[in-house]
Amino acid sequence: MGYLMDDRLYRIWSGMRYRCRSPKSKSYKYYGGRGIGVCEEWGDFKVFKAWALGNGYREGLTIDRIDCDRGYSPDNCRWATYKEQRANQHEAYTFTDKKREDRSHKRYEIDGEVKSFAYWCRKYKIRQETVTDRLKRGFSFKAALMIPKYMRVSPEEAEAMLREKETIIVGEIPGEFITDEYGNKLQLME
Repeated sequence: MGYLMDDRLYRIWSGMRYRCRSPKSKSYKYYGGRGIGVCEEWGDFKVFKAWALGNGYREGLTIDRIDCDRGYSPDNCRWATYKEQRANQHEAYTFTDKKREDRSHKRYEIDGEVKSFAYWCRKYKIRQETVTDRLKRGFSFKAALMIPKYMRVSPEEAEAMLREKETIIVGEIPGEFITDEYGNKLQLME
């Protein structure tokens, strides 16, 4: 073939094809086993490399499928950071399902919006370990995120607070009440 095995783009191309085509791949069940493939034109490394170099490839980025239920093709792929790619991974995971322990790459739904575990933790400015601990204690995903970490409440109390839409959060002006984007009434505390 004439391609250097230490060429990072070649390794990305070859890994992409392997996980989509070979049942021997540890990742096959997430790719080829789900019907994810590589477009015909990318069967040629030179074509893939030309696309990559013309579409933002640089060291440190990974190939990411925009729609994780479609295959690898120029119209469905982009170059993304590892963090961006993790936020776009497959498997919708609603906050009512407490069976999975590996939550870091699962997707959760809150009020119809499906995002990664890490995304929700960043949005609500709460450590992933805190949310994971709360989930193990029986909190719903939504309550685990929205109840401030300094509040010591039971899962039942947290759910009652969410139902009343009066969650207390940390903010800029102590004592002020605001309404968040979800319609929750929030009191800002020091």
